[in-house]
Amino acid sequence: MAWNRKYRPSSISGLHLVEVRNQLETLILQGSIPQALLFAGPKGTGKTSAARILGALLNDPENLEPVKSIFFSKKKTKKGSSLQDIKTITPLAEKILSGDSYVVQEMDAASNRGIDDIRALKERIMLPPQEGVITVYILDEAHMLTTEAFNALLKLLEEPPEHVLFVLATTALHKIPATISSRCHVVQFRQATNEEILAALKSILEKEKIAYDTEALGEIAHQADGSFRDAIKLLELAASTGKVTLESVEKFSGIQIIHDVEELITAVIAKDSPAVSAIFSRLRQRNVDSKHFHRQVAAYLHQQLLKSFQLVEGKPTFKETAARFLLSEISSLDLSLPSPLPHLPLELKFLEIIERAKKNGPNKGGVEKSHNNSPKKSNNNANFSNKAKVIAEDMGVTSLKSSRKFPPIDQGEPDTLRQPTHHRPGDGKALINNWEHFIDLVNQENSTFAALLRSAEPVSGDTGEIKLRVYYKFHAEQLAHSRFMELAARHMETLCNGQVAIDIILTEPRTDKVQNAPDSSGLNEDLAQVASETLM
Repeated sequence: MAWNRKYRPSSISGLHLVEVRNQLETLILQGSIPQALLFAGPKGTGKTSAARILGALLNDPENLEPVKSIFFSKKKTKKGSSLQDIKTITPLAEKILSGDSYVVQEMDAASNRGIDDIRALKERIMLPPQEGVITVYILDEAHMLTTEAFNALLKLLEEPPEHVLFVLATTALHKIPATISSRCHVVQFRQATNEEILAALKSILEKEKIAYDTEALGEIAHQADGSFRDAIKLLELAASTGKVTLESVEKFSGIQIIHDVEELITAVIAKDSPAVSAIFSRLRQRNVDSKHFHRQVAAYLHQQLLKSFQLVEGKPTFKETAARFLLSEISSLDLSLPSPLPHLPLELKFLEIIERAKKNGPNKGGVEKSHNNSPKKSNNNANFSNKAKVIAEDMGVTSLKSSRKFPPIDQGEPDTLRQPTHHRPGDGKALINNWEHFIDLVNQENSTFAALLRSAEPVSGDTGEIKLRVYYKFHAEQLAHSRFMELAARHMETLCNGQVAIDIILTEPRTDKVQNAPDSSGLNEDLAQVASETLM
């Protein structure tokens, strides 16, 4: 049996997260178990385990009388009718903890997310359990339910049958409607600390009688990123060699990915396109997860940025402006869209950056040759305009002072998120006055779009129109994307009391902003110049 199943906690006292353990212990000691619980937190932190433990505890023969008093008595629970934690694993408890009993029924809300699924659940919960006294229904990834399904679930949570306990589990608490969360007792799970993970790993190795190096366990805890499940999986792989050493951890963990990331960024800086594609081919052969690798690249670049600012120890490998530029570029990728090949969006992005850098050439970024053929830096302020034009032309912008207007979205199908067909003009000034609030509303649904809006500058607002200034063609194209405009239109109509057309103005970056942003070498550089200067 896999270790993450073999050593799954079997009692409240065995839960790894201290705050969760204390909160649930308080509930059972008080003899006050809500019939609707909401477990919220990251993956692999014990939400399902805790729900199963509650199911086993409530159906433990030792707790029969307190359970009857709590769930089936019309009177309030008497003082002293507390529950006991699981001490002996009965055959029923063993089946519940392993997920093999109908007393605890787990439902994947991501696959059963519609109103018909909740209606079927409503019929099912009316039947009392065939064994035990309390049936626990676990709705995993509950935030995936549709609005209609949530509305149907609301009634069940308000008036559940006396023999039913609901546990809603989610990794995205902010997506749970307030009407649902307010009717549940919320238990917050968090990422495990390294100390908590180390304690769990040492306990397993002692039971398995396997030797280990402390340094190796520390690396496992670091790689697990707060997840007990991931830590135990990696521990089992590393222990297959007979002893858990740093070498065995490196063999099975993602440490090799860090080397891939370093090699990839080095290839990008060197403008080595074949090397970039070769690295991504290697990642595909090893079946490395695209999203995980994307996060590792971003984490590495951000670490370089912090080193440049001397916020963490170590010397940066390349200039701070290069780290900022690459972070900005890869952060704009939407990895939720389907891709014909793993890693393809990130690979194409880096190849595009290299192509842009090669086109600019070493003498197009404000560096000019003197008569003795030695390069010298030209006056940054005097040449900034020419640099910006070079970058713009390289990116396909024919005129920096062009303007493109995007009218309000027309009404589509009834279930689409589009503007209504009436053309009531909204107040553009109101949008400018509430610009930060507007971005916050957008950020709740799409953080990428919110980041693009933060890079733009509202210029003026009028009846039915707002002028928005952007400095790069890429940002203008992304802001004009239909899915972004539809999202903006919904929030703008509320804030502006009507429809507002966005007039996107692509313009030359302001030199005063650049002058106030010195890089680590003391030179005044704008982020857009990095493709032509720092990637040389």
